[in-house]
Order: sequence, then C-alpha cells, then structure tokens
Amino acid sequence: MDIEYEAMPNGRVLVVDNRNMSLYIAQGMLSLYGLQIDTAKSGHEAIEKIKYNVYDLVFMDHDHMMPEMDGMKTTRKIRRLKGGYKKLPIVALTANTVVGMEEMFLANGFNGFMSKPIDLLEMDKILKQWLSPEKISRRARAKATVMTEDTEQLRENMEKALTAA
Repeated sequence: MDIEYEAMPNGRVLVVDNRNMSLYIAQGMLSLYGLQIDTAKSGHEAIEKIKYNVYDLVFMDHDHMMPEMDGMKTTRKIRRLKGGYKKLPIVALTANTVVGMEEMFLANGFNGFMSKPIDLLEMDKILKQWLSPEKISRRARAKATVMTEDTEQLRENMEKALTAA
C-alpha cells in the first residue's frame, strides 16, 4: 500500500473520542501529514475548543458512550453555533458500518464517515478531500473575517456601555 503523505502544515484538525487509545492512534496517523492536531474527550470539550479555535476538519466519534453527549448530539449543537459552523467539515468515526449508516450520519449534520479501525487509505482520501491548501486558506480568511466582525461589535458595545455609565 503506497500512500503519498502530502504535507498539510497549515491544516488544523480536532479529533473527538472518549478513549485515550483511539486519540493516540488518530494523532499518530494524522501526524504523518504535519497537521496541527487537537483532541477532545467529550462533546462539551469539543464544542468549547471549536468556539475558540479555527479547525479545518473534525473527526467525531459518534459513540453513545461519550460522556454527557454523544457525537450525533455534539455535531447538531456545533451546527447551531453562531459564526459559520454549518460549513465546518465533520467526519464521523464509527465502528458501526451497517448499511444505511452513511445516510444517517449525513442526515445528522456530518459530512461523511470513516470506519474504525481507521484505514490509512480512507483517512488519506478524506484529508485530501477536505484539506486542500486553497480550502484551508479560504476557511482561515473567512474565520478571520468573522472574528474581526466580532471584535468590532465588542468594541462598539463597550463604547456604548462606557458612555451610558
């Protein structure tokens, strides 16, 4: 099996899984691409990281065993966040490959799915689909614009509050 690992040093990926071993394996595989890799062990932790960081791709364990909130519910909450998260690529990680699962994931806000154990060829295909250099830079520019708008709004609100006091 020959895979050409394309360096993606400007890409940032979040891997969400409640199992340390799964996070460790995913990090090892993704590190072959030179990606910036963050991890979260729960849906709440993932949402907090997504709110305060720019990610190009999220690998989300859909497992119902994740603490407090499974991957499906977490993905739905991410899609409802203010600030352009409807377009954030989220790929389900699942050991459940029953026929019809892909349609269920797509209907619940995921952009695709990858089966566990993770297959290098499948992961490579997903990374190349979602992390091309032009997509990374376009998302970074879009997020920077949103953050600049948020900063301007914050400044205006602070000025109003100070003049009203």
